[in-house]
Amino acid sequence: MLRKLLRYDLDAVWRIWVPLAASVPVMSLITALLVRTLLERPENDDSAVVVLGFMMFFAIMTLVILWVGLFIVTPIICYLHYYKHFFSDRGYLTFTLPVPRQKLYLSKVLSAFIWSAGNAVVTVLSACILLLLIPTSQEVAQFVNPIVFDFIGEGVGFLWQNVGAWLILYALELLLILVALSLCNIGLFHLAITMGSVIAKKHKVLCAVGLYLGMNYGISFVSQFFMLFSASPLASFTLMLSKLSLQQQCASVAITGMIVVLFLATVAAIYHFVALHLIERKLNLA
Repeated sequence: MLRKLLRYDLDAVWRIWVPLAASVPVMSLITALLVRTLLERPENDDSAVVVLGFMMFFAIMTLVILWVGLFIVTPIICYLHYYKHFFSDRGYLTFTLPVPRQKLYLSKVLSAFIWSAGNAVVTVLSACILLLLIPTSQEVAQFVNPIVFDFIGEGVGFLWQNVGAWLILYALELLLILVALSLCNIGLFHLAITMGSVIAKKHKVLCAVGLYLGMNYGISFVSQFFMLFSASPLASFTLMLSKLSLQQQCASVAITGMIVVLFLATVAAIYHFVALHLIERKLNLA
């Protein structure tokens, strides 16, 4: 049943997301080719500089607009879908389905996470196209810029030479941190929408937006306050690391990364459990 629910939620975004997602790497390719053409132009052809410069500026602006639109439109559709299926008139039909509400909620979370991951993949793909196809002035004749491969290879080789297999664990922890951050953001949006729909009798969407902005501001304030007063402990921790052996330093960094992962996962779980609890209390139609 969860698979059917997830497929239904994905279909609500699919038709809009695919054209936007496809247009970003395509426009990245066009932008990169325009830059190559501009660099390969004859030196005495001033008219080509003006035309290609205007086209490149238009392509860059279009790329930025498409990329920003992708990251704005996708979550808006996901969260409007969440609101309509839980708190609009359609919500009554949703909750009369013979499906546990945990699965209904989990389907919305997985859908939002999948589209967030898709946006990240599109961004990485577009960045790779730009980096690989836009040459330096010395490598205009080569279609793929080798400097990117050399830089990545040297960076990974340097890190592997210094930390060894710990690099794999660090990469895994970084991936988990990004996943936890995405789930935190999704949970905060869902919690704001749920609270707004529970508190307000009218203008629920405006109330949800206000709650999200207020909670986001509160979290930012607490984070800045924590960073301000954690400067001294961080300096002490760094000094302590400098006195340890290389293996102890690597282990300490790995443990710190896992603590960050657990903290973010706990925060995300709190957001989602509170939102689900409010849904259970507000919409108890059983």
